[in-house]
Amino acid sequence: LSDCSIRLPASGALPAQEVKCHRLALCSTSGYCFQKFLAPDAPSSLDLPELPDDAELRRQMPLQSLFQLVLRFAYGGQKWEALEAPVTPESCPGLYALAKLLDARALVMAVDEAMDLNAGTAPKLLYVASQLKDQADFQSALDRSMEVVRDGFGALCLSPHMGLLAKLPVSLLVRLLEQDALNVPQEENVLRFVRHVLWRRLLREEKLLTLSGGLEGLESEGLQLRWESMAAEDADGLSPAVDRYSASEVAPEGSADIPELSHRMPAESGTSITLTALKGEEVLFAAKLPINLEEPAAEDLRQEAFLDGKSVTIRYKYTLSEAPPEDLPEAPA
Repeated sequence: LSDCSIRLPASGALPAQEVKCHRLALCSTSGYCFQKFLAPDAPSSLDLPELPDDAELRRQMPLQSLFQLVLRFAYGGQKWEALEAPVTPESCPGLYALAKLLDARALVMAVDEAMDLNAGTAPKLLYVASQLKDQADFQSALDRSMEVVRDGFGALCLSPHMGLLAKLPVSLLVRLLEQDALNVPQEENVLRFVRHVLWRRLLREEKLLTLSGGLEGLESEGLQLRWESMAAEDADGLSPAVDRYSASEVAPEGSADIPELSHRMPAESGTSITLTALKGEEVLFAAKLPINLEEPAAEDLRQEAFLDGKSVTIRYKYTLSEAPPEDLPEAPA
């Protein structure tokens, strides 16, 4: 008995799809849908508001899963209780942003009240709000998330969330770093952050690394590993991954082989590669692999690592080639 549909764009590995809905439910929830479906010559199918062409924004706002939450809210009497189970703290910033774009005011208020702005959620909200501020009024979200980031800046510089902060528009970064109340227990935190911003955005001479191999000494039956390779910018390897300097692949179930990983890396002395094996989201081990930038290829290399106190051997090979030309990474104003 549906009388309309919403077209959802492809999201990650999910293809584009069309979801059948009811105008009454959508129009009573969303001002955007109300205007579109009740206009003269109203369509029977509708696209969601288009997101800017920004890969990180699309990661933070997986529209297919977020729109399902919007539907649960609309068909659940616009009560937050309908969303308490499926909504996670990580999904709140994206859901809030989509609700703003849809002009779903009851949902905006409900998410706003439920969302705990902390070191994990504030960088996400700050990023999505900065990218969408020209499409809806995100000023309150920008101000509140900026305040949380400012107060926890020192700790954020030592966390994976630093990578997301480093992608913020330059104008926001300047505004953040100029604040007198910026929480900086140690000045080296600011230096670490600025260095990472430059590492992420500056053009430099680069190589294209292709790495593969296997793991010896691991009982892999029934085990499926995800392998991540990342060019590390610092000696401790704690800095977040940069998209073009990292790669991730899943090995077949029961395989101890390292699938082919390929990504760019700076052609700078001192750059190393961190190879990480994960089971689901659990890190089994991470090891630094020596890469000789003067050698175009190397085979039968070995590196010891430890898993649950037991020694395992990483057997690997790699090739280095000239990286194709690349545009300067975006640094939005």
